[in-house]
Amino acid sequence: MLRPFWSRIFASAWPYSIVLLVVIAAMRAYATLGPPKAAPLFLCQFLIMWLLPFVLLTRDGRQEIGICAASRPAWLLWGPLLGAAAAGAFVAIGFGLYGFGSDNWVITIRDTYRQVASPMGKWPTFAVLAFGSGIVSPIGEEFFFRGVFHFSIKRAAGGSRATLANALAFGSVHLVHHGIWKDAAGLHLRLGSGLMMVLLTTGLGWLLTICRLRSGSLWPAVLAHSASTLFVNLTVFCFLI
Repeated sequence: MLRPFWSRIFASAWPYSIVLLVVIAAMRAYATLGPPKAAPLFLCQFLIMWLLPFVLLTRDGRQEIGICAASRPAWLLWGPLLGAAAAGAFVAIGFGLYGFGSDNWVITIRDTYRQVASPMGKWPTFAVLAFGSGIVSPIGEEFFFRGVFHFSIKRAAGGSRATLANALAFGSVHLVHHGIWKDAAGLHLRLGSGLMMVLLTTGLGWLLTICRLRSGSLWPAVLAHSASTLFVNLTVFCFLI
């Protein structure tokens, strides 16, 4: 699975996945909560996730994690349908529990997007964000969480533990998008709604893993991930901005 160079550094595959998870999470947190000059790190961590399978793995390793054609092509349709349904639940639960208050993660997304949309205009902003959230983010995160991370943990601890680990890791890194926030007074934590959002995002990670495993490929998971983020973005731009 690993290229020979990396095999000489790590005796097994899972330690490098843990190291990479910490690095990626730190980059995302600093890009989101740090000074404005740190914002490019947000794109950089996605690009790193894109490149990891090609830097770390042999050709057989890339096929093993799912960078290949789907063995069950019907999941290329089921994936995005399930992703859109999950996003609908994500939005509905946010408004059902918290209305238009600051504890609603959809409102947090809206407020973040408004800051960008002000200078650029509404639909140009949507086009830029749709590219990032619909292509760059899904490919990077699926290559890493459902690909490299999942299968390295699977080899060490089995499939069920790998599914739980990748879903929890995926959910936890999204805490910086709503649960943890920063203003002039410093860092703050929305404990209840932050944990709820992590729980829902962890559930999405589990669903994306199902798409990957049932289809034999990462691409249905990528499409499901893309559909979920585009659904949320369309909701925000059509009804809230």
